Amino acid sequence: MQFRTADFTYSFSSVIPSQKNEVRSIRTTFVYNGSSGRAGFSKPTAFGLHKDEGKADKPPMWRIWSYLQFLIFVFQYVFCFLITLYHSLPFWRSSNLETIVFRDWVNHVAPRSFVARLVGMDVAWQSYVQMVLLPMFSAVCTSSALDVVNHPMEEFLGKLFL
Repeated sequence: MQFRTADFTYSFSSVIPSQKNEVRSIRTTFVYNGSSGRAGFSKPTAFGLHKDEGKADKPPMWRIWSYLQFLIFVFQYVFCFLITLYHSLPFWRSSNLETIVFRDWVNHVAPRSFVARLVGMDVAWQSYVQMVLLPMFSAVCTSSALDVVNHPMEEFLGKLFL
């Protein structure tokens, strides 16, 4: 059997519970276009991309605000990815990584400085963990979110062979 290379586009979505006289709906919150990150991100429905967005009833300022929010979101998530990458590098890893679980690692590496709180990176980090890392690790491990948060972080990042 031969393996073949594939590029996947994937998205993360949330189920919006039904309200009185409304149907339950799905809202896309993160769209990754594949190609190892080179294809970028797409604007999900959480940022106002509705089926009627192209119609004239949407004011131009609403569209500008929607795209500005999306741009800030992308910058924050790229920064969160860089935090994840930084802490996964062998020479920056915590010395107790073999005993730390995902939940504790997330709290350990979370941005906490005054500047991080000022620009919302503390909230962006928690959102990134909930909307990207947790579902992704859950899918890779084919396990529940509860199992992922209690999973040894060393198994996600790989063993360090020095």
